[in-house]
Amino acid sequence: MLVEEKHFHDNGKFKMGGGFKNGLRDGEWKAFFKNGQLQSEGVFKEGKRFGIAKVYFSNGQLMYEGQYENDKEIGHWKFYNEKGKLVNEKSY
Repeated sequence: MLVEEKHFHDNGKFKMGGGFKNGLRDGEWKAFFKNGQLQSEGVFKEGKRFGIAKVYFSNGQLMYEGQYENDKEIGHWKFYNEKGKLVNEKSY
């Protein structure tokens, strides 16, 4: 059974949430800054990070993106500055 968990900032705006299955994170999870801007998004499978993950600056620009498999970074990751310029790349 999949259970949805939601957390809110003290101002009432959605902070983070996603699914739980058998007591472990499962499915898509998202987190938001206090101003409502998306902070991060990713997928969990049986409590472990899996698939594409993205993290953002509070101004909405992408900070970094990459992929996980079995809770470990894999493949090619990209890192950006607050203006959206690619500043680093790393392969795992």
